[in-house]
Amino acid sequence: IAHLRSLGSSLSQMGPILIEEGRLDEAEAGFREMETLADKTGHKLLLADARAGLAQVARLQGKLPEARRNARAALDLWLETDERQQAAAGWLALAQLALDEGRTREAEPDVREALERFRSLRLSDGEARARETLAALFLARGDSAAADREIRRARELTASSQNRRALLAIAI
Repeated sequence: IAHLRSLGSSLSQMGPILIEEGRLDEAEAGFREMETLADKTGHKLLLADARAGLAQVARLQGKLPEARRNARAALDLWLETDERQQAAAGWLALAQLALDEGRTREAEPDVREALERFRSLRLSDGEARARETLAALFLARGDSAAADREIRRARELTASSQNRRALLAIAI
């Protein structure tokens, strides 16, 4: 079983790289293999990561209902296993999917939940990403003043960050 978990961990690390390279079919296959390994080993966190990866792939492929189902399944597993940082990211993923679908009403409670969880964990990069999502939500509603306020807060939070992804996400 240790070998299977190790393989699952390797697949978990490869998935995001394949996504960044645009190799979505390969990433999806890897995440599906992770699901199989998680089922064999009973490893809930591996299953959650597989579902989150499948949600990312489906989102990029424009399969938003599938992405939402997988993101929700991942979040439920992270909540069940008390993975607080991952759960915060899961709430944010659901909010972003709701925005992708044009459902700002549904997105707001999810992004606010993510924001509060990142804040309580003192994860400023996560909080900044949540504020950036809030800004997108406000823009979708036509409230540019509130969007500007959230982007400024996000920039303040990432001012001393070493996380290039967080800096890039807020800069865009």
